[in-house]
Amino acid sequence: MKKPVKRPVGIGLLIVFLGVLLAGAWCCNQVSAQATSKKDSNEATIRISPPTRRIAVDPGSTCTKDQQGGYIIKVTNRGKDSFMFTMSAKPYSMKDTKYESPSYDGQTSYTQLSRWITFPKQEYTLAAGETVDVPFVVTVPEDVPGGGQYAVIFASTTGSKKAADGSIIEAIYQPGMIVFARVSGETREEGKVESMKIEGFQPPKYEAGANENPLSSTALVKNSGNIDFTVTSSMVVSSIFSSEEVAKVNSEKLTVFPGTSRQFSLSWKDSPSIGIYNVKQSLTVLGKEYTTSNLVVVVSLVLIAIVAICLVLIVVGLVVFFKLRRGGSKKVKRPSQKLRLKSHDDL
Repeated sequence: MKKPVKRPVGIGLLIVFLGVLLAGAWCCNQVSAQATSKKDSNEATIRISPPTRRIAVDPGSTCTKDQQGGYIIKVTNRGKDSFMFTMSAKPYSMKDTKYESPSYDGQTSYTQLSRWITFPKQEYTLAAGETVDVPFVVTVPEDVPGGGQYAVIFASTTGSKKAADGSIIEAIYQPGMIVFARVSGETREEGKVESMKIEGFQPPKYEAGANENPLSSTALVKNSGNIDFTVTSSMVVSSIFSSEEVAKVNSEKLTVFPGTSRQFSLSWKDSPSIGIYNVKQSLTVLGKEYTTSNLVVVVSLVLIAIVAICLVLIVVGLVVFFKLRRGGSKKVKRPSQKLRLKSHDDL
Protein backbone atom coordinates (compact mmCIF):
# COMPACT_ATOMS: atom_id res chain seq x y z
CA MET A 1 0.00 0.00 0.00
CA LYS A 2 1.11 3.48 -0.79
CA LYS A 3 1.50 5.80 2.10
CA PRO A 4 -0.85 8.80 2.01
CA VAL A 5 0.87 11.99 1.00
CA LYS A 6 0.71 14.69 3.66
CA ARG A 7 -0.59 18.01 2.37
CA PRO A 8 1.21 21.18 3.40
CA VAL A 9 -1.68 22.56 5.41
CA GLY A 10 0.30 25.61 6.60
CA ILE A 11 1.07 26.77 3.04
CA GLY A 12 -2.56 26.35 2.02
CA LEU A 13 -3.80 28.42 4.94
CA LEU A 14 -1.22 31.11 4.13
CA ILE A 15 -2.44 31.29 0.51
CA VAL A 16 -6.06 31.58 1.66
CA PHE A 17 -5.13 34.31 4.14
CA LEU A 18 -3.28 36.31 1.47
CA GLY A 19 -6.23 35.92 -0.91
CA VAL A 20 -8.61 37.31 1.69
CA LEU A 21 -6.30 40.28 2.31
CA LEU A 22 -6.03 41.08 -1.41
CA ALA A 23 -9.78 40.83 -1.88
CA GLY A 24 -10.40 43.10 1.09
CA ALA A 25 -7.91 45.67 -0.19
CA TRP A 26 -9.56 45.63 -3.64
CA CYS A 27 -13.01 46.16 -2.14
CA CYS A 28 -11.77 49.04 0.03
CA ASN A 29 -10.17 50.63 -3.01
CA GLN A 30 -13.42 50.40 -4.96
CA VAL A 31 -15.44 51.91 -2.12
CA SER A 32 -12.90 54.71 -1.74
CA ALA A 33 -12.98 55.45 -5.48
CA GLN A 34 -16.78 55.54 -5.50
CA ALA A 35 -16.82 57.86 -2.48
CA THR A 36 -14.30 60.17 -4.13
CA SER A 37 -16.22 60.37 -7.39
CA LYS A 38 -19.43 61.04 -5.50
CA LYS A 39 -17.74 63.78 -3.49
CA ASP A 40 -16.30 65.42 -6.61
CA SER A 41 -19.64 65.36 -8.42
CA ASN A 42 -21.18 67.52 -5.68
CA GLU A 43 -18.51 70.23 -5.88
CA ALA A 44 -18.95 73.33 -8.04
CA THR A 45 -16.28 73.25 -10.77
CA ILE A 46 -15.28 76.74 -11.86
CA ARG A 47 -12.28 77.66 -14.01
CA ILE A 48 -10.93 80.96 -15.31
CA SER A 49 -8.44 81.89 -18.00
CA PRO A 50 -5.91 83.26 -18.51
CA PRO A 51 -4.16 82.76 -15.13
CA THR A 52 -2.20 86.03 -15.52
CA ARG A 53 -2.60 89.27 -17.47
CA ARG A 54 -0.07 92.06 -18.04
CA ILE A 55 -1.33 95.55 -18.86
CA ALA A 56 0.18 99.01 -19.37
CA VAL A 57 -1.73 102.06 -18.12
CA ASP A 58 -1.29 105.84 -17.88
CA PRO A 59 -2.11 108.09 -14.92
CA GLY A 60 -5.57 109.64 -15.26
CA SER A 61 -6.74 107.11 -17.88
CA THR A 62 -9.64 104.68 -18.06
CA CYS A 63 -8.60 101.45 -19.76
CA THR A 64 -10.75 98.64 -21.15
CA LYS A 65 -8.40 97.15 -23.75
CA ASP A 66 -4.87 97.20 -25.15
CA GLN A 67 -2.92 95.66 -28.02
CA GLN A 68 -3.67 92.17 -26.67
CA GLY A 69 -7.41 92.85 -26.86
CA GLY A 70 -10.10 93.74 -24.37
CA TYR A 71 -9.72 93.32 -20.63
CA ILE A 72 -11.60 90.01 -20.51
CA ILE A 73 -11.64 87.03 -18.14
CA LYS A 74 -13.13 83.76 -19.37
CA VAL A 75 -15.09 81.90 -16.68
CA THR A 76 -16.11 78.28 -17.35
CA ASN A 77 -18.48 75.93 -15.54
CA ARG A 78 -17.02 72.43 -15.85
CA GLY A 79 -19.52 70.90 -13.47
CA LYS A 80 -22.91 69.26 -14.00
CA ASP A 81 -25.03 71.95 -12.33
CA SER A 82 -25.49 75.67 -12.90
CA PHE A 83 -24.26 78.13 -10.28
CA MET A 84 -23.90 81.84 -9.57
CA PHE A 85 -20.54 83.55 -9.18
CA THR A 86 -19.37 87.01 -8.12
CA MET A 87 -16.40 89.04 -9.42
CA SER A 88 -14.04 90.93 -7.10
CA ALA A 89 -10.52 92.45 -7.08
CA LYS A 90 -8.08 92.09 -4.18
CA PRO A 91 -4.52 93.27 -3.44
CA TYR A 92 -1.80 90.81 -4.38
CA SER A 93 1.52 90.61 -2.53
CA MET A 94 3.82 88.04 -0.94
CA LYS A 95 4.26 87.34 2.77
CA ASP A 96 7.51 85.35 2.73
CA THR A 97 10.68 84.91 0.70
CA LYS A 98 9.57 81.50 -0.58
CA TYR A 99 6.55 83.11 -2.29
CA GLU A 100 4.32 80.33 -0.98
CA SER A 101 1.80 82.48 0.91
CA PRO A 102 0.19 85.26 -1.15
CA SER A 103 -1.60 88.02 0.75
CA TYR A 104 -4.98 89.30 -0.47
CA ASP A 105 -5.67 91.71 2.39
CA GLY A 106 -3.03 94.31 3.23
CA GLN A 107 -2.66 97.32 0.95
CA THR A 108 0.82 98.56 0.01
CA SER A 109 2.08 101.19 -2.42
CA TYR A 110 2.32 98.41 -5.03
CA THR A 111 -1.21 96.96 -4.58
CA GLN A 112 -3.38 100.04 -5.28
CA LEU A 113 -4.46 98.43 -8.54
CA SER A 114 -7.21 96.48 -6.76
CA ARG A 115 -8.95 99.82 -6.02
CA TRP A 116 -8.83 100.85 -9.67
CA ILE A 117 -10.51 97.70 -11.07
CA THR A 118 -14.28 97.68 -11.51
CA PHE A 119 -16.76 95.38 -13.26
CA PRO A 120 -19.72 96.51 -15.38
CA LYS A 121 -21.51 93.48 -13.97
CA GLN A 122 -20.47 91.67 -10.81
CA GLU A 123 -22.87 88.71 -10.56
CA TYR A 124 -23.40 86.03 -13.19
CA THR A 125 -25.27 82.74 -13.54
CA LEU A 126 -23.41 80.05 -15.45
CA ALA A 127 -25.03 76.89 -16.79
CA ALA A 128 -23.23 73.54 -16.88
CA GLY A 129 -20.56 73.47 -19.58
CA GLU A 130 -21.00 77.19 -20.35
CA THR A 131 -18.25 79.83 -20.70
CA VAL A 132 -18.78 83.56 -20.28
CA ASP A 133 -16.51 86.53 -21.01
CA VAL A 134 -16.33 88.90 -18.03
CA PRO A 135 -14.99 92.40 -18.83
CA PHE A 136 -13.24 94.62 -16.31
CA VAL A 137 -12.25 98.28 -16.33
CA VAL A 138 -9.11 99.94 -14.91
CA THR A 139 -9.51 103.59 -13.87
CA VAL A 140 -6.13 105.08 -12.93
CA PRO A 141 -5.92 108.19 -10.69
CA GLU A 142 -4.01 111.19 -12.05
CA ASP A 143 -1.47 111.47 -9.21
CA VAL A 144 -0.19 107.88 -9.39
CA PRO A 145 3.61 107.49 -9.64
CA GLY A 146 5.14 105.27 -12.28
CA GLY A 147 6.00 101.67 -11.49
CA GLY A 148 4.42 98.29 -10.94
CA GLN A 149 0.95 97.60 -9.53
CA TYR A 150 -0.46 94.17 -8.68
CA ALA A 151 -3.89 92.71 -7.97
CA VAL A 152 -5.81 89.46 -8.30
CA ILE A 153 -9.31 89.15 -9.78
CA PHE A 154 -11.46 86.42 -8.23
CA ALA A 155 -14.52 84.64 -9.59
CA SER A 156 -16.17 83.31 -6.41
CA THR A 157 -18.94 80.75 -6.03
CA THR A 158 -20.21 78.39 -3.34
CA GLY A 159 -20.78 74.65 -3.53
CA SER A 160 -21.40 71.59 -1.39
CA LYS A 161 -18.54 69.51 -0.07
CA LYS A 162 -18.60 66.21 1.80
CA ALA A 163 -16.74 66.30 5.12
CA ALA A 164 -14.79 63.41 6.66
CA ASP A 165 -17.72 62.55 8.96
CA GLY A 166 -20.11 62.31 6.02
CA SER A 167 -21.85 65.64 6.57
CA ILE A 168 -22.33 68.15 3.75
CA ILE A 169 -20.75 71.57 4.24
CA GLU A 170 -20.75 74.73 2.16
CA ALA A 171 -17.40 75.63 0.55
CA ILE A 172 -16.23 78.73 -1.31
CA TYR A 173 -14.39 78.27 -4.62
CA GLN A 174 -12.59 81.30 -6.04
CA PRO A 175 -9.97 80.84 -8.76
CA GLY A 176 -8.05 84.01 -9.50
CA MET A 177 -6.23 85.80 -12.31
CA ILE A 178 -3.14 87.83 -11.31
CA VAL A 179 -2.96 91.25 -12.98
CA PHE A 180 0.47 92.86 -13.51
CA ALA A 181 0.09 96.56 -14.35
CA ARG A 182 2.88 98.90 -15.45
CA VAL A 183 2.07 102.59 -14.82
CA SER A 184 3.91 104.95 -17.16
CA GLY A 185 6.32 107.41 -15.59
CA GLU A 186 9.60 107.07 -13.74
CA THR A 187 10.49 103.40 -13.33
CA ARG A 188 13.51 101.78 -11.70
CA GLU A 189 14.64 98.26 -12.51
CA GLU A 190 17.09 97.45 -9.72
CA GLY A 191 18.00 94.28 -7.89
CA LYS A 192 20.83 92.24 -6.47
CA VAL A 193 21.76 88.73 -5.39
CA GLU A 194 21.85 88.70 -1.61
CA SER A 195 23.13 85.14 -1.21
CA MET A 196 23.91 81.91 -3.07
CA LYS A 197 24.32 78.76 -0.99
CA ILE A 198 25.22 75.12 -1.62
CA GLU A 199 25.59 73.06 1.56
CA GLY A 200 28.72 70.89 1.59
CA PHE A 201 27.02 68.06 3.49
CA GLN A 202 23.49 67.04 2.46
CA PRO A 203 22.19 63.83 4.08
CA PRO A 204 19.15 62.31 2.32
CA LYS A 205 15.92 61.85 4.24
CA TYR A 206 13.55 59.12 3.10
CA GLU A 207 9.84 59.16 3.93
CA ALA A 208 7.34 56.76 2.33
CA GLY A 209 10.03 55.64 -0.12
CA ALA A 210 10.79 59.18 -1.37
CA ASN A 211 13.83 61.33 -0.67
CA GLU A 212 12.47 64.39 1.15
CA ASN A 213 15.88 66.06 1.26
CA PRO A 214 17.45 65.72 -2.21
CA LEU A 215 20.65 67.47 -3.26
CA SER A 216 19.76 71.15 -3.61
CA SER A 217 20.96 74.75 -3.82
CA THR A 218 19.36 78.03 -2.73
CA ALA A 219 19.71 81.72 -3.57
CA LEU A 220 18.09 84.95 -2.41
CA VAL A 221 17.39 87.82 -4.82
CA LYS A 222 16.22 91.27 -3.73
CA ASN A 223 14.19 93.68 -5.88
CA SER A 224 15.05 97.24 -4.81
CA GLY A 225 13.37 98.91 -7.80
CA ASN A 226 9.72 99.82 -8.39
CA ILE A 227 8.86 97.30 -11.11
CA ASP A 228 8.95 93.50 -11.18
CA PHE A 229 11.55 91.46 -13.04
CA THR A 230 12.14 87.78 -13.76
CA VAL A 231 15.01 85.52 -12.70
CA THR A 232 16.20 82.20 -14.12
CA SER A 233 18.39 79.76 -12.23
CA SER A 234 20.15 76.46 -12.92
CA MET A 235 22.14 73.81 -11.06
CA VAL A 236 24.70 71.49 -12.67
CA VAL A 237 25.92 68.37 -10.82
CA SER A 238 29.17 66.72 -11.96
CA SER A 239 31.18 63.72 -10.84
CA ILE A 240 34.40 64.54 -8.99
CA PHE A 241 36.15 61.57 -10.60
CA SER A 242 35.39 62.16 -14.29
CA SER A 243 33.98 65.74 -14.30
CA GLU A 244 31.09 64.27 -16.29
CA GLU A 245 27.75 66.03 -15.92
CA VAL A 246 25.33 63.70 -14.13
CA ALA A 247 22.37 66.05 -13.64
CA LYS A 248 21.15 69.51 -14.62
CA VAL A 249 18.14 71.31 -13.16
CA ASN A 250 16.71 74.45 -14.77
CA SER A 251 14.03 76.73 -13.37
CA GLU A 252 11.37 78.56 -15.29
CA LYS A 253 11.33 82.35 -15.29
CA LEU A 254 10.13 83.42 -11.85
CA THR A 255 8.98 86.93 -10.90
CA VAL A 256 10.40 89.06 -8.08
CA PHE A 257 8.00 91.81 -6.98
CA PRO A 258 9.33 95.28 -6.07
CA GLY A 259 10.18 95.80 -2.42
CA THR A 260 10.58 92.05 -1.77
CA SER A 261 13.24 89.33 -1.68
CA ARG A 262 12.62 85.91 -3.21
CA GLN A 263 14.30 82.62 -2.46
CA PHE A 264 15.16 80.37 -5.39
CA SER A 265 15.58 76.65 -4.67
CA LEU A 266 16.63 73.92 -7.08
CA SER A 267 16.63 70.20 -6.23
CA TRP A 268 17.97 67.08 -7.92
CA LYS A 269 14.98 64.91 -7.01
CA ASP A 270 16.59 61.64 -8.21
CA SER A 271 19.83 62.19 -6.34
CA PRO A 272 21.31 58.96 -4.91
CA SER A 273 21.65 58.28 -1.20
CA ILE A 274 25.45 58.38 -1.30
CA GLY A 275 28.03 60.18 -3.41
CA ILE A 276 30.47 63.09 -3.76
CA TYR A 277 29.77 65.74 -6.42
CA ASN A 278 30.85 69.10 -7.75
CA VAL A 279 27.77 71.34 -7.79
CA LYS A 280 27.54 74.63 -9.71
CA GLN A 281 24.70 77.10 -9.27
CA SER A 282 23.90 79.91 -11.74
CA LEU A 283 21.50 82.86 -11.62
CA THR A 284 20.57 85.37 -14.32
CA VAL A 285 19.34 88.64 -12.79
CA LEU A 286 18.67 91.73 -14.92
CA GLY A 287 20.92 90.44 -17.69
CA LYS A 288 23.85 89.54 -15.42
CA GLU A 289 24.93 85.99 -14.60
CA TYR A 290 26.06 84.99 -11.10
CA THR A 291 27.66 81.63 -10.29
CA THR A 292 28.94 79.70 -7.29
CA SER A 293 30.12 76.13 -6.76
CA ASN A 294 30.92 73.72 -3.96
CA LEU A 295 31.94 70.14 -3.25
CA VAL A 296 28.91 68.26 -1.86
CA VAL A 297 28.97 65.02 0.12
CA VAL A 298 25.72 63.06 0.05
CA VAL A 299 25.47 60.30 2.65
CA SER A 300 22.78 59.07 5.00
CA LEU A 301 23.09 59.81 8.72
CA VAL A 302 21.96 56.25 9.39
CA LEU A 303 24.85 54.94 7.29
CA ILE A 304 27.28 57.19 9.16
CA ALA A 305 25.95 55.89 12.47
CA ILE A 306 26.32 52.26 11.31
CA VAL A 307 29.90 52.85 10.14
CA ALA A 308 30.74 54.61 13.42
CA ILE A 309 29.32 51.71 15.46
CA CYS A 310 31.28 49.22 13.36
CA LEU A 311 34.51 51.17 13.88
CA VAL A 312 33.90 51.33 17.63
CA LEU A 313 33.26 47.58 17.75
CA ILE A 314 36.42 46.90 15.72
CA VAL A 315 38.53 49.09 18.05
CA VAL A 316 37.04 47.48 21.16
CA GLY A 317 37.61 44.03 19.68
CA LEU A 318 41.24 44.80 18.89
CA VAL A 319 41.85 46.16 22.39
CA VAL A 320 40.32 43.07 24.00
CA PHE A 321 42.23 40.79 21.65
CA PHE A 322 45.64 42.32 22.44
CA LYS A 323 44.91 42.35 26.18
CA LEU A 324 44.02 38.66 26.14
CA ARG A 325 47.06 37.86 24.05
CA ARG A 326 49.38 39.78 26.36
CA GLY A 327 47.87 38.15 29.44
CA GLY A 328 48.18 34.67 27.93
CA SER A 329 51.84 35.15 27.01
CA LYS A 330 52.71 36.18 30.60
CA LYS A 331 51.14 33.03 32.04
CA VAL A 332 53.18 30.87 29.70
CA LYS A 333 56.55 32.50 30.48
CA ARG A 334 56.50 32.11 34.28
CA PRO A 335 56.47 28.32 34.53
CA SER A 336 59.17 28.00 31.85
CA GLN A 337 61.54 30.21 33.88
CA LYS A 338 61.03 28.09 36.99
CA LEU A 339 61.84 24.93 35.07
CA ARG A 340 65.03 26.46 33.80
CA LEU A 341 66.13 27.37 37.34
CA LYS A 342 65.49 23.88 38.62
CA SER A 343 67.50 22.31 35.83
CA HIS A 344 70.40 24.61 36.58
CA ASP A 345 70.46 23.67 40.30
CA ASP A 346 70.47 20.05 39.44
CA LEU A 347 73.60 20.49 37.38
